[in-house]
Amino acid sequence: MWVSHVRANLLRYRSDEPAGECPICLEQLDNRSEEVLRIACGHAYHGRCLREWCTSGGRTCPLCRDDGACSAPLAPGTLEIAEYAFRGRQLRSVIIPDSVTRIGNKAFEETGLEQVTIPSAVTHIGEFAFADNRLRFVTLPDSLERIETGTFAKNRLGALTIPRAITYIGDVAFADNDLTSLSMADSGVAYIGLGAFDRNLLTKVTIPSSVTHIGQLAFRGNRLIELTIPSAVTHIGECAFEHNRLISVSMPDSTLGRVGDCAFASNWLARVVIPSSVTHIGDSAFEHNKLTSVRFLGSRVEHIGSSAFSNNRLKTVTIPSSVTHIESFAFWGNELTSVRISASVLHIKAHAFMQNRLTEVHVSVKTTVDRQAFDENVRIVRVRRRRRQSDGAPSAR
Repeated sequence: MWVSHVRANLLRYRSDEPAGECPICLEQLDNRSEEVLRIACGHAYHGRCLREWCTSGGRTCPLCRDDGACSAPLAPGTLEIAEYAFRGRQLRSVIIPDSVTRIGNKAFEETGLEQVTIPSAVTHIGEFAFADNRLRFVTLPDSLERIETGTFAKNRLGALTIPRAITYIGDVAFADNDLTSLSMADSGVAYIGLGAFDRNLLTKVTIPSSVTHIGQLAFRGNRLIELTIPSAVTHIGECAFEHNRLISVSMPDSTLGRVGDCAFASNWLARVVIPSSVTHIGDSAFEHNKLTSVRFLGSRVEHIGSSAFSNNRLKTVTIPSSVTHIESFAFWGNELTSVRISASVLHIKAHAFMQNRLTEVHVSVKTTVDRQAFDENVRIVRVRRRRRQSDGAPSAR
C-alpha cells in the first residue's frame, strides 16, 4: 500500500485517551508508567514493543498492515533520522520535522520519493540518503557545508542551487539526474568529487573560483558547450568532461599541473591552449575532438600521454622543448603535414604519429624512434637525424 504523505506518525498517548492492550505484548497500555506510541493508522503500542518490531524487520502495523508503522524517526522533537530508517519503503512525499539536524546514510534510499522538504536546521545529510528516488526538486538548507557521496544520485532533479556554505560535493552526489540548470557560482565549493554531476543534461556551468579539485567523471556525459576552468584548479581528474559538446575550454592564469586521462575526450573542441603550469597531459586527454590548433603556452609539459591528441584535425604541431617522451598513438589519426620535434624528446613510441600526411620528420640523433611510429602516412616518412637543436629546425646529415 502506497503512503501518499509521511509526517510525524508516532505520537505520545494523551492521559485522557482510553486505555487498552498493546497488540504486540498483550500487556496494558498506560502512558503514565511507560511510553505509549500511536501510529498513523490509529493503533497504539508500547514504544519498546514497536521499536523491537521495526528493528527486527517489521515494516507495517502488526494489526492492520498499514505501511506507516515504522515511521518513528519522524516523531515530533526528533533530532536525527537513523541510517536506513525508510530504505526500500514505498513513499511519495516527506515533510521532515523542523527539529531534525541530521539525516543518516541511506535513510530514504529507494523509496520512490517525489517530494521532500529539508528543514533549515539540518547540518548533515548522509551518504546516499535520498538516492534512487523520483525527486524533481530539492532545496538545500544554508546550514549544510558538505554534500556527501551519492546523496541525491539517481533522481529526476532538473534544477539545483548549491548554497554558499557548501565547500565539498562528494562522489556521485548528483549523478544520473536530469539537471539542466546548476547554480553554484556564489558558493564556496573547493572540492567536486568523482562523478558528482555525471550523466545529466547541463549545457552550461560556472565553476566557482574557489574550486581546486575536479574529480574523475565529474561532468561526464552532459551537454556542456563552453567552459572556463578557474585559476585555483590544480587537478582535473580522468574523463572529468568527457562526452560533452564543448567547443571552447579556457584555462586563464592556470595553476593546473596535470590534465587527467580522457579529461576532455569526445567533445567538439577546435582549439586548445595548454597553460604553462601543465607538466602532464594524460592518455586520451583530448582524443576525439575537432582540434585544428594546439598551443603549448610557455610550456613546461614533460609528458604527452598515449592517444592524447588522437583522432583530431591537426595539420601542424610543435612539440615543446620540455617534452621528453611522446607516447604511443599520441597524435594518431590527424591531418599532420608538419611536425616540429625538439631535441629534448628522447623517445617517440610506436604509432605516435600514425595515419597522418607527413612526408619528412627531423629528430635528434639522441631520440629513440620506435618502429611504426610514423606508419600509415600519405607517403613513406623519411626520418632525418640532426646533430643539434634549433627549435626543431633541421641540421641534417
